[in-house]
Amino acid sequence: MAIQTEERIETKTYTHTTKLTCDLCGAVAPRPYDPWVNYEGDVDRVTMSYKKGSHWFNDGGDIKEELFDICPNCWKTKVVPWLKSQGATPRQDESSW
Repeated sequence: MAIQTEERIETKTYTHTTKLTCDLCGAVAPRPYDPWVNYEGDVDRVTMSYKKGSHWFNDGGDIKEELFDICPNCWKTKVVPWLKSQGATPRQDESSW
């Protein structure tokens, strides 16, 4: 006699970026995995996002993120001037290793 047990295996679909365009001007990033740079090792990246959710350290979590893809030129010529006109002051940070 065979005893059968029903087992449900959930799958998850992952997406990855194959093309990245600026949401403001439509410029296409030369490399979607390291946007807005032409040479390996260069960094020219804009990150505009809002994250909300919960994390439980080693036990996982659930976070939703809303993002805008903005090229460095639009960041410098459109976003920063607008933020400054609203009274915001940018905070500077540096990394070296």
